[in-house]
Amino acid sequence: MARVTAGTQQPPKRPRLDFGAKVQAHTRYVAADGKQVPGVTTIAGILNKELTDWANNLGLQGISSEAYLAEAQQMGNLAHYLIECQLVDQEPELGDFSGDQIKRVEQSSHLYQLWRQGKTLEAELVEGKLVSEEHRYGGTVDFYGLLDGVPTLLDYKTSGNIYREHKVQVLGGYWGLLKENGYPVKGIRILRLPYDGSGHQEYVATGQEVLRYWEIFKRCRELYELLRGLK
Repeated sequence: MARVTAGTQQPPKRPRLDFGAKVQAHTRYVAADGKQVPGVTTIAGILNKELTDWANNLGLQGISSEAYLAEAQQMGNLAHYLIECQLVDQEPELGDFSGDQIKRVEQSSHLYQLWRQGKTLEAELVEGKLVSEEHRYGGTVDFYGLLDGVPTLLDYKTSGNIYREHKVQVLGGYWGLLKENGYPVKGIRILRLPYDGSGHQEYVATGQEVLRYWEIFKRCRELYELLRGLK
């Protein structure tokens, strides 16, 4: 009787279940030479002290920050998706999300609709993925186009506040991507759309702030590479 040795028999392959958008990994950005480059959010995450303090406070309240962040990320993805569907006039498919998630995010969607009233939006990029060949990083721009006739970068947040890290992302990283790829930017806004429906918060950047945060982002990019070299 023949013996079956290790490696001669493989277990049957289990079909991969499709859990939809809820389990999608972070977007990968690839430069022209085929090499993967870090994303804006990863680079700006070096300056995450405010978010670290927030996570520590959750722990003191007996709340798992990892579980909380995972749920918040899902709802953030859903909020972006609903706004994207509105911009491109597409009916959203919500089967991958729970009823509770949809109910909470409807508050954010409603706030976005209230903010948009009386404004003219002409989108050129919606969830637009860009790569910087010069500085070797990538990012996904929520919205770029004309806002009341002005070429504008618009970013949506569903977090509890607009943190400094967010400004480094948007005013630094995303602005740099648009500039390098030939998209003129005359205005930058960060729009916070909380789930509790308490009202939106809008941050409008000045030109001086943009230049300063661009310099901060470039240094974060350098620091990211230095820290990566220590691993």
